[in-house]
Amino acid sequence: MRIVFKKNTQIKELSITVEKASKDEEVDQLLCYLNDYAQNEKILTIEKEGEIYKLPFVEILWIEVMGDYTSIYTDTTSLRVRKTLQSIEAKLPTNQFVRTSRHTLVNINKIKKIESSFSGTMSAILLNNQMIHVSRKYWQNMKQRILAND
Repeated sequence: MRIVFKKNTQIKELSITVEKASKDEEVDQLLCYLNDYAQNEKILTIEKEGEIYKLPFVEILWIEVMGDYTSIYTDTTSLRVRKTLQSIEAKLPTNQFVRTSRHTLVNINKIKKIESSFSGTMSAILLNNQMIHVSRKYWQNMKQRILAND
């Protein structure tokens, strides 16, 4: 792969062109990475009781549903809102967050390690030592996503 920077004073924002003889998996991965890179600078905006909260994606550790409420956890705070997990998931970058169960999303970059117990269940240990259950249904997808992120 050859990477070239061309200065163009007539362009106001960053412009990226990918050139190759054919569009293959390498190109798709690069385009996905560039798209997700642009999203990584974004924030999750949540409205709750007339107030608007702005949570940078990079600060979110995990998100989980309990009953009718969804809680969003960071290192310093948690925010409990009456929104569906699916509606929040739709606002998040797909390369940064992964489902660990029907009720939980985890920031891939905040996972310290994955452990298995003697009973065969899996747990994700986050950087803050929080343990998150990983259901069997979501394990294979989660494993592929984590390994793809490295």
